[in-house]
Amino acid sequence: MAINRLTAGQSLRKSIALLLALCLLILAIPEAHAVSVGSTASAVSESSTMSFGKLVNNATLFTTDTLPASGGVVVSAGTWLMLVSTDTYTVNSTEYGCVWYDNARYNVLWSDVAVQTTAELETYVTGTLWTTTDYTGMKPENNLKRDMRVYALQMALRTLGYYSGTLDGSYGDLTVSAVRAFQRAYKLDVDGYAGPYTQKVLYPLAISSFSSSGTTTGTQTGTVKTRVSINLRKSYSTKSARLAVVPASTTLAYYKTVTSSGVIWYYVTYNNVNGWLMGTYLTADGASSGSTGSETAIGTVLANTNTVVRKTANGSRTGYLLSKNSTATLLAAPVTVASYAWYYVKLSNGVKGYVRGDCVTASYDSGGGVTPSTTKTYIRVGSAGLSIFTTEEAPSSGAITVPSGTVLQLVSTETYTTNSVVYCSLYYNNTRYNAKYSDVSGLIMTAADLTTYITQTIWPAGYSMAGTLKEALNLQGNIYVHSLQYALSVLGYYTGTLDGTFGSATTVAARNYQRAAKQKVDGSVGPETSAVLYPAAIAAISGGGGSSGGSTTVADFGTFTKIKKVAWDFGDAGGAIFPKSATATVMDVQTQKVFSIKRWSGQNHADCVPLTEADTKIMCDIIGFPYTSSRPSSSQLKQIIADDGTKYIWPDFAGAWTTVTWNKGAWDYRPALLNVSGTVYAVSIYGFPHGYSDVKNFNPSPSVNNYYGMLCVHFVDSRGHGSGAVSANHQASILTAYSFAKTKWPSLVE
Repeated sequence: MAINRLTAGQSLRKSIALLLALCLLILAIPEAHAVSVGSTASAVSESSTMSFGKLVNNATLFTTDTLPASGGVVVSAGTWLMLVSTDTYTVNSTEYGCVWYDNARYNVLWSDVAVQTTAELETYVTGTLWTTTDYTGMKPENNLKRDMRVYALQMALRTLGYYSGTLDGSYGDLTVSAVRAFQRAYKLDVDGYAGPYTQKVLYPLAISSFSSSGTTTGTQTGTVKTRVSINLRKSYSTKSARLAVVPASTTLAYYKTVTSSGVIWYYVTYNNVNGWLMGTYLTADGASSGSTGSETAIGTVLANTNTVVRKTANGSRTGYLLSKNSTATLLAAPVTVASYAWYYVKLSNGVKGYVRGDCVTASYDSGGGVTPSTTKTYIRVGSAGLSIFTTEEAPSSGAITVPSGTVLQLVSTETYTTNSVVYCSLYYNNTRYNAKYSDVSGLIMTAADLTTYITQTIWPAGYSMAGTLKEALNLQGNIYVHSLQYALSVLGYYTGTLDGTFGSATTVAARNYQRAAKQKVDGSVGPETSAVLYPAAIAAISGGGGSSGGSTTVADFGTFTKIKKVAWDFGDAGGAIFPKSATATVMDVQTQKVFSIKRWSGQNHADCVPLTEADTKIMCDIIGFPYTSSRPSSSQLKQIIADDGTKYIWPDFAGAWTTVTWNKGAWDYRPALLNVSGTVYAVSIYGFPHGYSDVKNFNPSPSVNNYYGMLCVHFVDSRGHGSGAVSANHQASILTAYSFAKTKWPSLVE
């Protein structure tokens, strides 16, 4: 009998061969392979690892273990779904899987599902979900669970540095907090809801940041040199995460540029970190392959809309954009091609090209041009009218005469001189013109003149004077837009520059006001909004008394000497801020309505009740609820006690006993100011009545103030009684109230 004897080397070689065969076998297994774990759907446990599938057929989803003969939900082929797990179950030799659809768990024939790889998922999210223009609003009240849209939202927020939780497709507290943080950073309505406006801002930023987060930078376009120490940002925004600080006088190659809000950002690599530098603090040499040229500047062009820069007149694109309201240097007289005038320009990064004449306004001068000023100055045309023109010098014919009394915004208080004549630039009908400075200098309005004109002429006339104002009209340097921004600023909705240009920030502020005033929310300020907005602004600035001696008196709200944003003191349960049994006056920021409260108790925040029945009525008025002066019956009172204010409340009953509802969400996180003995605090209020059993014997009792429960007043870092946690929503609401106070009474804010 022959015996095979293997040497140590032969044994090792055989073991390696077996190992290699095993590795090849493992590599042949799909990336996410299914394993049948039982014969019922309940055998498939939810995986902590998120997996995804795409339907390869029109598939029926069902809740039974096997495909039913009828019923179920039919979902189209190509639909992406989050999987409960990549595990499956098998019944009578047929394999089934479990998926999430419409916030519920379903079963499906596994043959109808193609499990997707990570690369396929990223492509779908960034190329489809982030590029959609059919925005569907998302909010926690929808109870969205394992939803692809929520997953895409979370991924975008994580890409921009706002979300650090698990990408689970479920709209929970972490997602709400991340959305609110993003909204706060970009001056959107801070409500934690991912509505169309939030997504419209979020996804383009995420696409840019995601595409630039890799290590490959591409082809060098040119170089930049830092003039000061400058932050290297993850995305092209000052709100984006800081990756590093680049020292002054550092020269770096840049690989692409993006123009955002009129500022060019440069994509660079510094110390092996890729990111964006703000062009405001850089000196750029322009495109490395382009000619430096020696053209002389003859003026400037101002973009009326986002405008493509082309290599030749009506030719191919350069890959650069002159963004709306930004300027470029005009290098030559226009040429006409394809029925359009084309201007040869130089961008601030040195790139040269042609822009179409109907997309820009040209202004000629003898040097560097007049650039828009951040401080806006206005003139009021005198009785003789004002001659304006688009040419560099006053023409012999073709000038426009602006009527007497018209208020115009100067582009800048700077002037330019041509042939010993001094000229200036101004806006008229949203277009940039020039005028002789001698015709303008005596017409300049002081700040007091401007405020008087807005508050005593434009606001009282409202819509009849301004007409409908909206972003689509591309309104620029417009006194009526300036007055609108001022009204929204006075009421705490607009925090940007009063520049007379109707941009996205003005739209968001108008929408927020319309939402609070229970009007159609479209950001367009027409007769309905004007009729409410301007009287509210007039009331806000005239509102009951003036200020003297470092104090201010406001009708109903009282006299106060300082405004604070203070942290809650858990040691004395806020006693030094708002003592128990003390009364205070509340001003609701959104409506400016005022009511009084009395503090009952509260360790982690202040628990309070309305002081009188009249105050309860004002609380109803604030959210538009029809107040009822009747009291609950004994049987209704029992239900209030048993329910403890989660559904059955008074004066509303949440729709259970009446035909209208209180709208609990309107009082969830309400920005407000609290006047306690002359010191005003920025606070957030939860005003939905709750905890009747605790306050039923307090003075005033519910039978007196007709408010069957208590309300909560939150301060900086105060916590929930049950959760023991700080609410990000309440903290954001406090910031809103504080910002409002800084706008309205800046000298009293500490």
